[in-house]
Amino acid sequence: EQFTLGNMSNALNELSESKSYVIDLRDNGGGLTSVAVDIADNFIGEAVVEMHLYTGSVDTFKTKNDDKEIKKPIVVLMNEKTASASEILSSLLKQYGSDVTLVGATTLGKGIFQGDAKLSDGGKLHYTAGYYTVGDMECYQGIGIEPDVEVKMDSTLIGTDDDIQLKKAIEILENKTDSFVPDRTSHGIIHFIYIFSLQKVSSLSLTVQDTDNIHQCTFSGTGLTDDGDKFSLID
Repeated sequence: EQFTLGNMSNALNELSESKSYVIDLRDNGGGLTSVAVDIADNFIGEAVVEMHLYTGSVDTFKTKNDDKEIKKPIVVLMNEKTASASEILSSLLKQYGSDVTLVGATTLGKGIFQGDAKLSDGGKLHYTAGYYTVGDMECYQGIGIEPDVEVKMDSTLIGTDDDIQLKKAIEILENKTDSFVPDRTSHGIIHFIYIFSLQKVSSLSLTVQDTDNIHQCTFSGTGLTDDGDKFSLID
């Protein structure tokens, strides 16, 4: 299932009171360039992504400068399998977001895109058609995008109790927001951190802090759609 702009809008509406966000692009091989730009448009002002074709032409994708971007602390989780459109989204958020921290490992470095051509015998040729530039960043093909905070971890640990990359993200956001400061006059403070995937919603993390303890539980789901998917408790 493709993660669309509508899915993202629904998720953000559901979590409009959130103090901060974690956008999880780990193990995400990307998707459509236009979707990556549309998703970034929720969080940033005006920005440009260009697809430079080896034929000499350039296709341009632009976000809107509508002053509606979300100006809340964001941590983007990424790893060695974060690629293509996921790297575009990471780069846009880092360059133009108001408070964005990249956490994890250097991304794959897929800054090129492919095209198809039909052959006379009915076959098809799949070839490299050009490369991307994102904002002021030079093409990252073969280089990748480096995190602000490096936390190396085996991807098999994603979503487990040993997910130290997610723990680091939460730690960073704890220091950026006041939502984790215990309020002695209330039962507790609930802080929602939504874990987004470019192709689907991977999980929902709910952290509750009372005066003595921090409790964390994680919900999983295939995506947030218009008719609403239900999440199930997994730990």
